[in-house]
Amino acid sequence: MLTKQFVLSSLILLFSRHSSAQIADLLKNRDITWVAEISTDFIVDNPDLAEEKNLNRIRTLKLLPNPNISGLDDRLEFANILLEAIYSKKVAIYDDSTCQNLMDFRRFAGADTITQIDPITYETKIVAVERRHGTWSFRYLRVRQIVFYDAKRAQFGLRTLAIAPFIPPYFDGVDTISPILCWLKAEDLEKRPHLSSDDITWARELVAHNGIDFEKAKILKKTRDDMPMNHLLNIFEKDMKKRFFKANGHLEPIEMTPDERRNLLIRVDTVSKIDPTTFEVTLKVIKSHIQADEPLTVQLVQEWFWNARRQKLGIRLVKVSVMKDLRDYQGNL
Repeated sequence: MLTKQFVLSSLILLFSRHSSAQIADLLKNRDITWVAEISTDFIVDNPDLAEEKNLNRIRTLKLLPNPNISGLDDRLEFANILLEAIYSKKVAIYDDSTCQNLMDFRRFAGADTITQIDPITYETKIVAVERRHGTWSFRYLRVRQIVFYDAKRAQFGLRTLAIAPFIPPYFDGVDTISPILCWLKAEDLEKRPHLSSDDITWARELVAHNGIDFEKAKILKKTRDDMPMNHLLNIFEKDMKKRFFKANGHLEPIEMTPDERRNLLIRVDTVSKIDPTTFEVTLKVIKSHIQADEPLTVQLVQEWFWNARRQKLGIRLVKVSVMKDLRDYQGNL
């Protein structure tokens, strides 16, 4: 009875801290066996910078000419879109990552003081003028998301809580806090909007290099110790009714055959053994089974869309890839 009371009190506390409907229904759903909150940093406009900082890959889906950046750096497309939406007050900005407390726009914009001199009387006075953030302040975006695992479907899902432009530390290796400028809401999409629509003016595919760090993720729900990776690999190997696809990049997905799925989890290594007397070399083939407790990387492939008519960012989970670093006998990746 004490155990039940403890579990119940923990659930009540969990619901009070995460009262959003985005999370509550996942915690109640019996098919959802694992829920975690993650935070990921992206560069969404500049593929070269994103690769240089080892953050993410970018693939452009749609990009219309933007008159606001004509003749300027065309690698700040979304930064300009977001900046213009905020300063024109077409989108709401928030103080907190739960998007509960609206931010005073004056605090977001800030102000500078300038000295004005009357050309006739030469009288001077100090006035405050609104400061405008530069697009470089919006190059980096931090996104808070909920990742969950549906054991019945053997699929991951994604919900976005909020995004925030932030300014990274200027000096590498210095332990400083990256200032968050504000938080904004995003919209979860189940289907890809029509890219031919005039409403969609910007769209990109983003893949974080490092994927989900399960050790750093904030676990909100976990029904069994084998969730999610052991369960997923077991389904992948044994349940042929569930469909899995080859990792063939941006091409049309090709479904894997049962043999391909079973063989993919078998690692084959060739080990050489030298007889100390005859110096005869013999080769031995060793097969081992990839286990879920080995270091695995789960990458979320997301598509981001800007709807200019609705002034909203939509985010859609396209696919999930599970990867493992394999090395040959010389240690090469």
